Amino acid sequence: MNKKLLIGVVVIALGVGGYILYKRSKPSRKMFDEMVSNCRPPCDVFNGATQSQLDKLFIGFQKLNKKDAQFMVDYIKNIKNRNASSDKQFTTLYTTMVKSITTA
Repeated sequence: MNKKLLIGVVVIALGVGGYILYKRSKPSRKMFDEMVSNCRPPCDVFNGATQSQLDKLFIGFQKLNKKDAQFMVDYIKNIKNRNASSDKQFTTLYTTMVKSITTA
């Protein structure tokens, strides 16, 4: 009886730990909302987007890895200090977001 209980506790602990690690590796809604709220001129990526369009973009945003998502948030925050390589990387990531929601 004690062995079964111990095995059960270990399996549950591994499941909970795995779930926590999985959630940490995904970009959060807070990150997405920060990126959208920081989008002011000259940024025009999210201008005129409805809430349903933003919700769909968030689904695509979650499919990015956390490092790329953080790059997008930082890019929008510091859009005045941009360069050609970061423009290209942002465009690529944005296109990846859009493609992931149109193919889903």
